[in-house]
Amino acid sequence: MFSPMEIFDAVVTVVALGYIFRNYFRTPVTEFTSLVDSRRNIINAALVVAPAVILHEIGHKFVAMGFGFLATYRAAYTWLLFGVILSYFRFPFVFFVPAYVTVIGSGPGWVFSVIAISGPLINLLLYGISEIVTRYEIVKGNKYLYFHVFKHINKWLFLFNLIPLPGTDGYNFITSFLR
Repeated sequence: MFSPMEIFDAVVTVVALGYIFRNYFRTPVTEFTSLVDSRRNIINAALVVAPAVILHEIGHKFVAMGFGFLATYRAAYTWLLFGVILSYFRFPFVFFVPAYVTVIGSGPGWVFSVIAISGPLINLLLYGISEIVTRYEIVKGNKYLYFHVFKHINKWLFLFNLIPLPGTDGYNFITSFLR
């Protein structure tokens, strides 16, 4: 199902996402802020951001495998490095592609359209679940905050990936459908 290299790439993706988004989940800085607090910020960011990205890519992988293709999860190392550098310099807007799935095989265009749209649909599903959890306050406290942020991350991943720009799922959906 997952090769050791895919697992390694997923771990790298999770750690990099935690570092990249750590400043959005930081504890207040004081003279007593420690390395433990920095690690906690990275872990909190990874727990909120990484599932949206990883599950998005796994959606592509499983749908492609369901159609009989060879599909492999890959960390986008160059993009992750770019995101780490932007985060290090505290750029207010971070744009990068953290991971992707390679699909090997041939088939009709509509099949590749389904594979392309499966990732954003996972984000839409996760958004819907998070919306229900937050709207009906199924969880409280920090868990509520987690689902609130997770909901918005999935919303933006869904919307961004529908934009038909080269490299996005929206572009792949349209071009595959038109083949």
